[in-house]
Amino acid sequence: MIGRDALLSRLDEAIRAGGADEVELSFSGRERGTSRLANNALTQCMEVSERILRARVALGSRLGTAQTDDISSDAVRECIRRAAAIAAVAPEHPDFRGFPGPAEPHTGGMITDPAGPERRAASLSPILDRARARNLSLAGLCSETLFEDAVANSRGVRVHAQRGAAKLELIAADGDAAGYASATAGDLAAIDHAGVGEAACDKAERGRGPVSLPPGEYDVVLEPASVSEVLEWLGMTSFSARDMEDGTSFLCGRIGERVMSEALTIVDDGPSPAGGHVPVPFDAEGVPKRRVTIIDRGVPCACVHDSLSAARAGVASTGHAPPLGEDLLGAAAAGDLFVEPGDRSMDELIGSVDRGLLVTRFHYVNGLLDPPRAMMTGLTRDGLFLIDGGKVKSGVRNLRWTQSILDAFSRIAGLSRERRAVPTWWSSLGAYVCPAMLVSRWTFTGQSR
Repeated sequence: MIGRDALLSRLDEAIRAGGADEVELSFSGRERGTSRLANNALTQCMEVSERILRARVALGSRLGTAQTDDISSDAVRECIRRAAAIAAVAPEHPDFRGFPGPAEPHTGGMITDPAGPERRAASLSPILDRARARNLSLAGLCSETLFEDAVANSRGVRVHAQRGAAKLELIAADGDAAGYASATAGDLAAIDHAGVGEAACDKAERGRGPVSLPPGEYDVVLEPASVSEVLEWLGMTSFSARDMEDGTSFLCGRIGERVMSEALTIVDDGPSPAGGHVPVPFDAEGVPKRRVTIIDRGVPCACVHDSLSAARAGVASTGHAPPLGEDLLGAAAAGDLFVEPGDRSMDELIGSVDRGLLVTRFHYVNGLLDPPRAMMTGLTRDGLFLIDGGKVKSGVRNLRWTQSILDAFSRIAGLSRERRAVPTWWSSLGAYVCPAMLVSRWTFTGQSR
């Protein structure tokens, strides 16, 4: 970690020497340690340091952008020079109203000393021993990341935050049976390693000798990991201003109209520490992240904005410019999604199902089939179980599903009180916070071999 004073001083110095109408410098640093395991053994340990600095320069309404991984004073000034050269030949940007001005962000997460490879290995060793004793093969990863982010611009923005995030993801397997469990928190010490290992192994043992079920409609209890997978795709295809502008979001034409179950409320809430989520105080433009209610009791309300989309819409930015290195679409991103909890226990959700399925998680999901209908397809994975008479019975061989999430979420029959932070595989933002969800008549279209 570079530190607040040293980093912001360097950015300020480069901005003063920039010589452009407006300059914005955004820095993102990551110190990441990861230990991987497979076949009941530690197989890899790596420590990675990553830095990205982005310079954006405005010459009137012409914008130019350049990036570097060298944050020496000369390199930062050169990055600004390259961005200015690009701006000089760029077309005018009619939506540009200047870079954001200063605002006080929320406080970020706490920083703790990283566990390091030896302590990560020590925390995994008892889990591996337990899996061997149960004749199961364990795979997965244990990772910890220290984040340092800073933004400074010629309009007076000067923000800095450091935070930590850790995750443990495990898959226990035995032939056709597998079980997945995960946890995430601000640091590894807050994760119950033994509990995650036991949950993965319990699922694998319970799934031995899976039965085959024909495709069709089944009531399903979706565990938080499967709810999170669907949310990731909704966030990528429907919750940003760009999706609304393009007409591809399922929110288009439905703002203010109840189209989902009254039980469902979805918010994007970067500052919240609820459920194990690590707070994110500001976006890549230095704008404080705001809580945005996207779905309120089944009614679409709003989308998320960065400064450019906010200018086009005549509203304020919600603080959702995408993180550096994750801005492939160049648009605002919903990255801190929460589903508000319900009032039932997991046992009550399962007990209300006469015949259906308990789903641990999904994979190979494709959310681009028909985004205006939120039509998706995917497979179940690592723990699919038959519910019969309100009891979890045998494991079930994996099934393919094809389902309009818009339709499915209109048939929510219950949500759990307990929520869990689920690590997102694609984003350094960390996790989505979700309850378990009971949905009637989920459509399964094929069997997985």
